[in-house]
Parts: sequence; C-alpha cells; structure tokens
Amino acid sequence: MPMVVDRRLYLTRDKSRIVEEGDPSAGYLFAAPGHVISDADAERYDLCEEPEPEPELEPEPEPSDEVGSKMSDDIEDKMAPEPENKVVTQVRDLVEEINKKTKRRRKRKSKD
Repeated sequence: MPMVVDRRLYLTRDKSRIVEEGDPSAGYLFAAPGHVISDADAERYDLCEEPEPEPELEPEPEPSDEVGSKMSDDIEDKMAPEPENKVVTQVRDLVEEINKKTKRRRKRKSKD
C-alpha cells in the first residue's frame, strides 16, 4: 500500500538511503509532506511502516476519601458566585438608605 509522507525526506548524497530533514548526510529532496511514495521505493529504502507496540498504561489508583473531599471542596470554591461589582453594591446601599428615610418619614407622619 503506498505511503503518504508527513515530513520532508531526503536521499543521501550517494542515494543509498533516506534521511530526515536536518541530517548532515542529506543530499537531495526525496519527498515533501503529502507526497505518495510507491511500494517499490518504500521497500527499496526500507520505509515500510511497522506498527509500534502501544505502551502499557497502568490504571490510575482510586482517590482516597480525603482526596475526593478536597477535590469536591475545590470544585465548590470554583463554583462560588462572583463578587458583585461596585456599582451594584452602591445601588443596593442607596436603595436601603432611601427605604430607611421613607420609614422615618412615615413614622413622623403617623405621630402627627
């Protein structure tokens, strides 16, 4: 099956093997990214892809209760509402002040 190249490949000056870009023995550009290499060339220059074995991953240990509770506390902290901005706080204070003054006036009127 033909190969599609994903990087620049070069022939050595004596055209005996293929090397990657930056290799001091590179002499001639053989293929650029996206170039299709024939089966014959892949075999001639030993470019046949052999699947690499996947590394075995160890399962992650289950978190202990301490770690789990700490993580849930961290999540709750991140989910806490953002503090109100200064304008909202000022408006709330003004409304409370107006309400207090209105209550005082009503008390005075009720006494009269």
